[in-house]
Amino acid sequence: QQQQQQQQQQQQQHKPKKSSNTKGRGKKDEAKKLTRAKALKILGLSTPAGAPQPSAEEIRKAYRKAAMRWHPDRRQNHGREEDAKRRFQDLRDAFEWLQSAPEQSA
Repeated sequence: QQQQQQQQQQQQQHKPKKSSNTKGRGKKDEAKKLTRAKALKILGLSTPAGAPQPSAEEIRKAYRKAAMRWHPDRRQNHGREEDAKRRFQDLRDAFEWLQSAPEQSA
């Protein structure tokens, strides 16, 4: 029995491990899908047609406000950490996209 257990342990050690990131989305794919209008909507800034675009300062304030609301460590998000984490990551991606491409339009 001991020999069988040792053989099983050795076989398990030699098996290739599965990638843990098979479910995650790539940042490059997400960045391609993101537009200025979508990024602003994620941050809670809606821009009706013909309305002036928000300034960099307004975008920064909206990001900080939304990040404080959806941070996974906030007490109000206990019990829904996965949703808060996803939204927080979406906020960060949207803000970074707007920072790197501020002149792009919807």
